[in-house]
Amino acid sequence: MEGHRNALNYMNITISVDGYKEKPSEKDVPKIQYLKRNVGLKEIADYISTGHAISANFKHKRNCVINQGQRKAENFESTCFVMMDLDGDVNLTLKELNESLPVKPTICYTTYRHQKDGLGNRYRLLYFFKEPICSIPVYQALYDRLTNDNGLKLNDGCGRNCVQAVYGTYFANDGYALYNNDVMYSIASFLGSDYKSVFTEHIKNEDKSIIQYNDTFSIKPPTREHTILHAKFMEDYQAMSISNLIEKYSIVYANIEETPLPYTDEDTPYILYPADYCCIQRRWYPYQVLNKDGDVIATTTRVRKFRDGERRRRKLFFNGILRRLITKDTISYDNLLFNLLYEFYYFYVHTDISKKDICEIASKVWDADLTRYESLKGTSKKYRVNPAYCIKYDLTKKQTKQVAAKQLNSLRIGELYDCLRTDEENLQTFRNNGLKISLSTLKRWRKENGISKYQRLSA
Repeated sequence: MEGHRNALNYMNITISVDGYKEKPSEKDVPKIQYLKRNVGLKEIADYISTGHAISANFKHKRNCVINQGQRKAENFESTCFVMMDLDGDVNLTLKELNESLPVKPTICYTTYRHQKDGLGNRYRLLYFFKEPICSIPVYQALYDRLTNDNGLKLNDGCGRNCVQAVYGTYFANDGYALYNNDVMYSIASFLGSDYKSVFTEHIKNEDKSIIQYNDTFSIKPPTREHTILHAKFMEDYQAMSISNLIEKYSIVYANIEETPLPYTDEDTPYILYPADYCCIQRRWYPYQVLNKDGDVIATTTRVRKFRDGERRRRKLFFNGILRRLITKDTISYDNLLFNLLYEFYYFYVHTDISKKDICEIASKVWDADLTRYESLKGTSKKYRVNPAYCIKYDLTKKQTKQVAAKQLNSLRIGELYDCLRTDEENLQTFRNNGLKISLSTLKRWRKENGISKYQRLSA
């Protein structure tokens, strides 16, 4: 089954707050705390290699830590991956297994107990999907199909339980190996009509809890030609509450928040921002999560919502403009409308703004002349720290930032440096081009690059 390479695809996944160098003991397991995150495949692989556990998503209060007691089948919300445990099932190395499987895993790795105490090869396979898996029967059908297509007979069928926590591994352990094939799959490509029947039944059951509202209004379409990918969403937009709309259509529409960043390998400490980079700005404040005894068990952040009197309609308009810029104006009208609805629901105080208002704002955004907002592109920041570099070289974010700044400065000096000029003349050139460094820094750079002294051309 062919998958799709998409390193820029972000997904919701629950990840443990702490990482573990060894498999958590029975005493430690009940204490593990989780947070729901929105991350890409590269970041997920980084979390796994530093001992973090990953999990399906469960219904919980937003921005709260998820504990073991909440991770139950009745609280299951969705998952983006299917897991398989291979406990002594194959005699191949992980590399050989990865290359030989008919359906390649998205990520595969050695577990904590790999080749320890005579246990043999212990591998874990993870298959990630482009759309969320929102029902347990669909998950189990995918698990069965993947094991069958790969010809695997597993001693441990724990992976068929989607509530199962998936422990990571640790990059410094003996025998450690991890492969990220950077491939994602589609549910329908495996289950076909079976998937549709199971999923449709799940949606029907979900719809029983939907509250119907007599909040009908005339939706005035935008003047400019527009594309609607899912007509059913436009119908539901009037009949359903905002919360139920978001719950139902989060599996359909992408929530677009920033310009995709270029792929950067783990040996580069920085990720450069594209010249046309745009992102949705948030305002966050630190928040401590307390247990029932009042002890701090985690520190996270909470968003500061825009309130009445802070020109919320104007902010929503520019929010929509940014999403058109981020997608280079390829976003569909219904996806734009959903994104604004999502933005309003999670990041704005809800008083005095209705779904009709949001729909009208979306139409104004759609009809706006995008060339008038080109100035919104770009950022004053040149780069962000590469988390993969931090993990590979065991550095903090602050340390990696210092390495990145030094490397970028060195590259910039190399671009502007003229061997035929004195140090003072070169420093003036640097200043004229916005690069401010000291004489000692320049001398050190010359020494590191084997340039001992400037040379004048003889007359």
